[in-house]
Amino acid sequence: MRTIIIILALLVIGGCARNPTLRSTRIEPTCTALIGPIKYSSTNTKSRRYAGVDLAVDLKRRNQVGVALHCPEYRR
Repeated sequence: MRTIIIILALLVIGGCARNPTLRSTRIEPTCTALIGPIKYSSTNTKSRRYAGVDLAVDLKRRNQVGVALHCPEYRR
């Protein structure tokens, strides 16, 4: 009986062993895919970076993703 309990315990513990082939998730590929923050102005129509109200909302949301992921290019 004791042998069966030990074998079952080893099987349970063995199932918890970390798989060395698994990679840790990293933010770098996502930050690289974002290309970088898009600078824009939604208030000054004479600005070279002027973006209309609808486009400004989309750009702001896109830039907020980079800030939330703490990408180095997206520092406030």
